[in-house]
Amino acid sequence: MKAQDSMSTKKAKKSKRPRSRLLRRKRPKKTHPSS
Repeated sequence: MKAQDSMSTKKAKKSKRPRSRLLRRKRPKKTHPSS
């Protein structure tokens, strides 16, 4: 649960920045095919 909490906080904090860029740089394998 700690890991999830950390991710949730990071996402909320980076909500202003383009999640697409961050997601692609952090884990390109998890990127949605729709993106």
